[in-house]
Amino acid sequence: MEFVNLDKLNVDVKKKLKPYCNSVLTKLTDNVKSIVVYGSASSGEYIPRKSDINLLFVCEHLDLGILRALERTVKSGIKKQIPPPLFFTPEHIERSKDVFPIEFLEMKDNHITVYGEDIFGELQINDEHLRLECEEQIKGKLIRTRQAWFETAGHRKKVASLLYTSLINILPSVRGIIRLQGETPPLTKEGVIDRASEILAIDLRVFKEILEIKRTGKIADIESIFQAYLDTLSALASYVDRM
Repeated sequence: MEFVNLDKLNVDVKKKLKPYCNSVLTKLTDNVKSIVVYGSASSGEYIPRKSDINLLFVCEHLDLGILRALERTVKSGIKKQIPPPLFFTPEHIERSKDVFPIEFLEMKDNHITVYGEDIFGELQINDEHLRLECEEQIKGKLIRTRQAWFETAGHRKKVASLLYTSLINILPSVRGIIRLQGETPPLTKEGVIDRASEILAIDLRVFKEILEIKRTGKIADIESIFQAYLDTLSALASYVDRM
């Protein structure tokens, strides 16, 4: 079986990906059923020398021996901005859809299969499972962001970093809410924010302010932004709770 869809990848991604995947295939042979690229490397937001190359391998079976066989390949990949891949069996995916609906839908909407079968092509997710994880994620981030204030208060850059990290982690849940409205969410961060603002009738301008701080490094009134962010998470939590 040969690689497919490599023409859809950034040149830098393709250059790093082929030897890495060939190494895995040499060690695991027919045990590998599918190799999937997801994240920025498949969305068009990949930035050479900055973005990671996220991979998922579907194997017929998995055990410690397989992981040990791949140690050298994986450690070498980390130096080339290929984090340790995700490893699943087909059964594990099927039995995990109710626990990780957001994560699987994110991959389904934004992935490129480069080897084997497209495991996400026929993937079906229960809407209530998705709603529950969106609610858990948003309410959890709200609690943790309040808690983290005590670790960052008085340090504008640390607060700004906290807000950006929290926002990046919450956007998949916002995309999940858009999906629950029967739409396929945009892939870009700004697109998701704009579309969610429209269909949810919630003011999400603070999300863009946080992205702008990350882009420019210019920090204005960070306490006002922090408060607006908490208010926005509260509004999102209430919205998904009522769904």
